[in-house]
Amino acid sequence: MHQPDTDIPRNSQTFKSLPDISFQEEKYYTATDVIPCDDYRLIKETDVCIIMPMKIGNIYSRWMGSITLQGDIGKCAVLTDLTEKVKKENIFHWESFLKKCLALPKSDYLVKIEGVTIQKINQFLISEHLDCESLDGLFTREISGGRPADSVLTITTLIKYISGILEGMEIIKTYGFLHPGLSTKKILLTQSDCCKLYEFCLADDAAKVAELKKKQMKSFSLNQFAPETLFSKEYTESSDVWSTAVVIWEILTAGALPFPVDKVVKSEMDVQLPKLSWPDKFLQLRNNVLAECWNLNCSLRPSIHHLRGSFLAIFEKLIVDSDYEIPIPSTYTAMGSTKRARPWKEDAGTLHDVTL
Repeated sequence: MHQPDTDIPRNSQTFKSLPDISFQEEKYYTATDVIPCDDYRLIKETDVCIIMPMKIGNIYSRWMGSITLQGDIGKCAVLTDLTEKVKKENIFHWESFLKKCLALPKSDYLVKIEGVTIQKINQFLISEHLDCESLDGLFTREISGGRPADSVLTITTLIKYISGILEGMEIIKTYGFLHPGLSTKKILLTQSDCCKLYEFCLADDAAKVAELKKKQMKSFSLNQFAPETLFSKEYTESSDVWSTAVVIWEILTAGALPFPVDKVVKSEMDVQLPKLSWPDKFLQLRNNVLAECWNLNCSLRPSIHHLRGSFLAIFEKLIVDSDYEIPIPSTYTAMGSTKRARPWKEDAGTLHDVTL
């Protein structure tokens, strides 16, 4: 299988360091990191056994199966294909999606892609099978057990969750994907407390995916989709930024949503930006860039890259200046400069309204 074409710019501003932030060995992902789509990533039909359906949704069909890899190593896997209805409508670039998935770099924060297989006329994406729960499930489990949801959260776990999610989001954006419908329900949490992303799509298909996801939801709000997606059927990187900020806020508050879930919002004129108090338990992580992610003008929101950089600066300062030891996540590389960005404000308490 030949290496897929990519329309990702090689000299994008995305790969430049943020002002006042100096990384010695920052992990920026560029199109030059593309893994060649060697023949071993195309798994033969005879090496795949489909066992049973896992979930048939509006967009995707998922099956549990087993695959035999090189060296006769067998393992459990998840096989994903488009539903028959979506295939008939021919609205997605599924083959291009599969090729780009094979080009993704290895990352602890994305569900591992084992390869693709063609079964008769069906083209399946094969990914690792993980015995784990969703990030949302962690909060739900604690509450149902009668414990405060934030009882399982520490500074260490928050750094690990947030830095992992932001790294995963930056990788998929760099490789031409977006993640409509991103939520804590769509983030897997492994037994080693590692967050893994899945169910993203090609950027060119994101608006159509978002519309189908909205149709399958009983209700949705600004916690699920940005205003331009709710009212104008648009979906861009800025829409991803909005949803990523919602996810981060849920993590900081152990499941609390920033926007009302029961308020009907019929147009952008009805949108009211939240006035939120930063959780007292995690004031050390306060970052006012998060509020900028909910700017109604999507062109004024920070990029995923900028949001990630702002949090990394805070995390490193905390690690360097604190009197207690915090294990450094694998997303980390040391900053070489003593001059650091300070994206938060010194006054404690409230996340300020976005300036429109």
